[in-house]
Amino acid sequence: MERSPDGLQVDTGAAIAYRLFDVGYAIDLERALDLLATSGPERVRPVRGEGQALQISNPPITVLLGAESLVVGPAAHEVELSARIFDFGVVSLHVKVRAPARCSWAAFTATTWPS
Repeated sequence: MERSPDGLQVDTGAAIAYRLFDVGYAIDLERALDLLATSGPERVRPVRGEGQALQISNPPITVLLGAESLVVGPAAHEVELSARIFDFGVVSLHVKVRAPARCSWAAFTATTWPS
């Protein structure tokens, strides 16, 4: 593959989108674990060295939702979906789109992703 004029190239990587939803005042995580047991949920305390001001005492539940095909313009992209459920009434959805193999930075960033 020819390098882009600016010399930047994406060999590996992904675009990641997050959406946060306020779903109520509280979520019973133990009940949610029971309901999602067949999906293999995980409870791992988030670790961020720079985020010491935000303390999450009750670890959220992370659920892998699988893969889907996302059509953007003429191309279809495989995306990985997951959700994180917090006891304070928030659900975050996470969509990960892998970069095509060895494309220019300009081509990768020119993709019009849905909002």
